Amino acid sequence: MRAEAFIESVENVTTGSEVRKDQKLMQVYSPAIASAAAQYLSSPSLPGSAQRLLNFAVPQQLLKEIERTKQVPITFTWTAPRDGIVLERNVVEGMRVMPGDVLFRIADHSVVWALVDVPEAQLAGVSENQPVVVRVRSYPEQRFPGRVALVYPHLNPSTRTVRVRIELQNPDFLLRPDMYAEAEIDIGSGQPTLSVPVSAVID
Repeated sequence: MRAEAFIESVENVTTGSEVRKDQKLMQVYSPAIASAAAQYLSSPSLPGSAQRLLNFAVPQQLLKEIERTKQVPITFTWTAPRDGIVLERNVVEGMRVMPGDVLFRIADHSVVWALVDVPEAQLAGVSENQPVVVRVRSYPEQRFPGRVALVYPHLNPSTRTVRVRIELQNPDFLLRPDMYAEAEIDIGSGQPTLSVPVSAVID
């Protein structure tokens, strides 16, 4: 929150819940936001009045509701800013919150990172945007395609490896934070190579 406020009610959303963008989280009463909303209602054509409300990070629906009803509501509906999973819920009904307080922490898990360690001897063949296949212990038969998003600039002197970040699409939320994973990075040139079995070579 960017303004002092009081929580009137909280929806049935808790840690682990999946929420969608613009889903209702709580009802909030804030004198500062109410004052800015009244100013916006009295002079909506002035750009500063709308900006004052936006500076409080209020949902866009609040501005639309004020324009539609021509009234300033006593309490305001606060919604989720994005799709995601609720990692923290630090709010209860009746509590007073101050600017900067974290009430909900929501993470978008539709795209995740896998951090893998590449041996120093194989680092020359790794570059950004290379295709990668990741496997996790929870789903040993399933392959998760991804790409190299970043090769970190520092070497770990104790393991002689370099950390590589792999970006993975996770639409079904099968991949979870802190899972163990193995990655296969294709370091080939992509060009056809002529090869024969060793047993076919005659000296």
